[in-house]
Amino acid sequence: MPDDAELLREYVHCGSEEAFRLLVELHAGLVHGAALRVVRNDSVAEEVTQAVFIILARKAPSLPRKTVLAGWLYRTTRFVAMEAVRRERRRLEHEERMTQMKDSDEGASVWEQIAPELDEALSRLGKTDRDAVVLRFLEQRSFVEVATALSITEAAAKMRVGRALAKLRAALARCGTVVSAAALLAALSAHGASAVPVGLTTSVMGSALAPCGAAGSSVSGLVKGALIVMAWNKAKIGATAIILVLLLSGGGVAVWKWQSQTRGATSGSGTRVVMQTFEPMAGEWEGTVTLTSDGRVMTDNQPCSMTVTTQQGGRACQIALRMRLIPGREPTVQHYSHTLNEQGDGLFTTSDPASGRGDGECQVTESFYNPALGEWRAAMRFPLSGERGLMEGSWERRGNTLIVRSHDQFYSARGTNHAYADLQLTRRISANAP
Repeated sequence: MPDDAELLREYVHCGSEEAFRLLVELHAGLVHGAALRVVRNDSVAEEVTQAVFIILARKAPSLPRKTVLAGWLYRTTRFVAMEAVRRERRRLEHEERMTQMKDSDEGASVWEQIAPELDEALSRLGKTDRDAVVLRFLEQRSFVEVATALSITEAAAKMRVGRALAKLRAALARCGTVVSAAALLAALSAHGASAVPVGLTTSVMGSALAPCGAAGSSVSGLVKGALIVMAWNKAKIGATAIILVLLLSGGGVAVWKWQSQTRGATSGSGTRVVMQTFEPMAGEWEGTVTLTSDGRVMTDNQPCSMTVTTQQGGRACQIALRMRLIPGREPTVQHYSHTLNEQGDGLFTTSDPASGRGDGECQVTESFYNPALGEWRAAMRFPLSGERGLMEGSWERRGNTLIVRSHDQFYSARGTNHAYADLQLTRRISANAP
């Protein structure tokens, strides 16, 4: 059977529906399984699957020659599935279901434990490691096929998959799911691949190769929303997009130093700043955002809103940020998560998959909390990999006001560029938060 690259070339250059049908048959299980784990609904997962292959049909001519198609499809499925969750307002219900599965009795299978967190953990891996796991376990490819797709030897593919599994296990642990290496391997081998529902291939072919606009309204909506997010992710919109990506991605040391009590713990190397909770920022917030770059105003007092939910007794939080960058344009929506480490002196940050930026370990540099006065402040530092720059940011709660700020520094041969963001938010009256 021809490989993915040959089938794509035949479809793009010859318009071969048979080649596209083979691609659907090869990868529909991966796409449907990944969608189902996110949306937790069979009919919505089928709509997501159709949308993903519609996007493939449209973007196939522009895909780079060395694209690992399975990895690209998995990534695109994440975009589309998250768009479906947002559109149908199911995010909070999904989180509740994941929490319930975490708290289930000890007799639950390993797969039931890891499935709700698998895609979140996969999103924390690097592209090559994620491609290795997707190919080997979510598509049940042989090591020979993995090696061919990644352009490496079979021995190297085995080592790559082994290292990727170790990183995946660590990422699952950060998400609160601890399993042994052997149990993870067994669960992925037995349950990683998803069976394609009867008739789905036919419906995918019908919608993916139909004229634009012929698909159902719900599927068309998913396609449109996901393409917008993917285009935004690719363009990054210069400094403004960088600020958005990093604004709530855990970046930062506070540029604004507060002369107030900081809760810390003394260690042999000095004072260790400890943060205990995200609870003060939980709830619904709305206000304005101002973005500047090297003294030039990019966005001035544009409306924005933020929803923050907390888990693990306040030691983890999920953030949904909605902003309008340019007057009259559609707002952008970003999702982020932060989880404090056991010591409380650092946190692991995951940015929205649409951004592809901001994941990593951050250092807590300032922490203050006085519930009696309704005051809470926190700051953290996040050096960019490769010494490309430094992200600095802070959160400050005073009564029903929340202030979010960031100072981003980007190093280059021509000097250092500075970008600043300032969100002034007020708690919504209808919100019931601590």
